[in-house]
Amino acid sequence: MGSMMAFGVSAGVYETSSAEACQYQAAHCKAHTVVVDDEGGLPDLKVVVVYNMNPEDVSAHKEAFRKHGVSLYEYKQFMSLDKDDTHLAEVNERKNTQVAGNCIKLIYTSGTTGVPKAVMLSRDNLVFSAKTTALTMNGIGPGDRLLSYLPLSHIAAEFLDFEFVCILGCHTTFARPDALKGGTLGQSLVAVQPTIVLGVPHVWEKIAAKLHAIGAESTDLKLMISTWAKGSKFTNPTGGLGYSLANMLVFSKVRAALGLDHCHLCVTGAAPISMETLYLFAGLVIPLLEGQFETSGPATLCTTSLGYRKGSVGRKISGSELRVDSETQEIQFMGRHVFMGYLKKDEKTAEP
Repeated sequence: MGSMMAFGVSAGVYETSSAEACQYQAAHCKAHTVVVDDEGGLPDLKVVVVYNMNPEDVSAHKEAFRKHGVSLYEYKQFMSLDKDDTHLAEVNERKNTQVAGNCIKLIYTSGTTGVPKAVMLSRDNLVFSAKTTALTMNGIGPGDRLLSYLPLSHIAAEFLDFEFVCILGCHTTFARPDALKGGTLGQSLVAVQPTIVLGVPHVWEKIAAKLHAIGAESTDLKLMISTWAKGSKFTNPTGGLGYSLANMLVFSKVRAALGLDHCHLCVTGAAPISMETLYLFAGLVIPLLEGQFETSGPATLCTTSLGYRKGSVGRKISGSELRVDSETQEIQFMGRHVFMGYLKKDEKTAEP
């Protein structure tokens, strides 16, 4: 947020990025400031901000960085700078000179087909996508809660956890860094009680595996969920006495144990998800809504109001155009949500 207000551009790296990939991205976007979770140094930088490190240990390295023209700060020290608002007028001036078409975010591709490419996203890209998503999904706004736990170097988490909540006035809680690898995600979900949850298929499948383990110990529970999911009654899951009874005795308790009892929007994307997983959650009356999250953000969305169909990534977002190339079968989009281009790669941007 500070970067946006100061007319800066931010970018992230993948947890799995090599030192060479991090070096490339920092040099490619001409980064002036980096935030790291341990000591580190990159030439040509102006500021390095370190978190999760003892302030005394950071101070011990300040002189070494200063010799290379780099200022080194511990995170809290950095955040305490300019408490008297000495530069507030300059920040406001920068903020007021920004226009909708300015690039405010870089998302680097994973680099599976070569060196990572920097996708340039404008303020208009993000604002348009957020407002269109809210209109499509219905009822999203102040009061909604999200749990941020996915890598922010990916557009889905960056879009939903930051830009989306800021524009719509939602609330984001950040999970522990070990939420995925350390197994604390479940605890965080129960503690936060999010109303909106975004998960890649691997996350939903891990939760499904836990449910299968419970189901293995309770044949009645497994049979009830499976029957409800695959039965014709799921076309109207919340209707009738059967649902009310099943919800009171089983489904509501399972949702509460997962931390999803207040969740009205569960989204999956970034990779294909198995029909078995979709059926399992449907049986708990937790429809997993799929979407096609391209590098720009949401391109298609599936909603219950527009006819939910398991296995579908939904329809194109409002205000956009979609077509399938007759020769290559490539899905192509056009609209204000499509990114500006690739930084310093005009030839790639110009490719049809």
